Amino acid sequence: MSRNKHWKLALIATASTAVLYCVGCSDDKDQGDNYPFTGYVTGGTMPVAGGTDFIESSGIGGSGGTVFPENTAGTGVAGTGGDSGQVAGSSAPDAGQTQPDSAVATDSAIVTPMDSGAFADGSSDLEPDSSAVKDTGVVVPGEDPCGPNAQPVTGTARTTGAGTVYVTLSGTNEILRFTSTMIVPSEPQPRTGTIFLWPGLQPLSRDASGYGVLQPVLTWGPTCAPGAPNTYDRWWISGMYVGMPPGSFRMLCEGGDGMTVQVGDKLDTEFVLNGTIWTQVITNQSNNETVSFDWDLQGQKQQWAIFTIEIPPGSSVRLVDDLIFTDAVITFSESRPEDCYPSQQGADDYFSQPRVSADGKTCCISKVITRGSGVPASSPNEPLIFQQSALQHIRRDMGGGIWQ
Repeated sequence: MSRNKHWKLALIATASTAVLYCVGCSDDKDQGDNYPFTGYVTGGTMPVAGGTDFIESSGIGGSGGTVFPENTAGTGVAGTGGDSGQVAGSSAPDAGQTQPDSAVATDSAIVTPMDSGAFADGSSDLEPDSSAVKDTGVVVPGEDPCGPNAQPVTGTARTTGAGTVYVTLSGTNEILRFTSTMIVPSEPQPRTGTIFLWPGLQPLSRDASGYGVLQPVLTWGPTCAPGAPNTYDRWWISGMYVGMPPGSFRMLCEGGDGMTVQVGDKLDTEFVLNGTIWTQVITNQSNNETVSFDWDLQGQKQQWAIFTIEIPPGSSVRLVDDLIFTDAVITFSESRPEDCYPSQQGADDYFSQPRVSADGKTCCISKVITRGSGVPASSPNEPLIFQQSALQHIRRDMGGGIWQ
């Protein structure tokens, strides 16, 4: 594509919708229209600034979530030697006591296996049968990132489009840290097309710092990412920033080192804020290979967490199975438990029961599944065990971090 060709960025707004999209994007890294950017999200809508309201959702899901009171009595059934689960909404027996045979949380509780790793039935397997994990609780080996007194959050997620789940913050609340694990899906079909898979962070509106998205992008096919192989024979990932700089409508496409990954690899992704610099760290659990990327957003608030399948306009490629994110933990600047509940999801997408820490600042979602339009589900809609991933070995210092 010619470098001197001019392109425009368009923002179309009506009374019910606002859609940001690239008519075309060009800068000194121009490699065509292969820009991973939230404007390309299938079925996505752009929330705008203005407290808890969105143009499309009129606040639904933005402020509708509530947290159960801490003194809500639990209904769990205790195991041998355990308590009856009537305190603080927890059905977990006292520390050191024997767990129920099924290791099931029947209310909002967290069931934590004993340090020995054994359940009452003698099993040492920390992964119970899928039927033993209800969507009102999570079985957690080791430490729970939302803490022992975490509470479930309720709310309403607007359903639209496909392959996208949003967590949108309200008021002056902002995201300070965001971690999750993305599982590399099967090769897409047909293989000769471009597709972008990513978790991301974005502001709700443009300001003096510009407007763009921080995103570790798992890519199949050509991309504007620096150093990308630009082939149709592998999955490749790097940390990126894609967006408009201050005072300009040209598109930036910046990124760090990348790495090739394999189907089934579990990729730990971390966004962490140090001063005004956002650091993205990606670690492949299969071989501990790590790449990172730093970008200075000059204090711009990131208030929008995104899990998405992005298919650029004109691409015919599709995933053949689910894109699964696990162990999502979002750290807020303010105590706003209701912000933990996703504001939007695709018609066939899934997220497990959101839970928030006692101080209302740490949001935990054990599983998010995004599914392409018309793609049959390849995994069950059920929560997952929180895992202590490789991220704990590469934590940045933020006053102690999430895992202590």
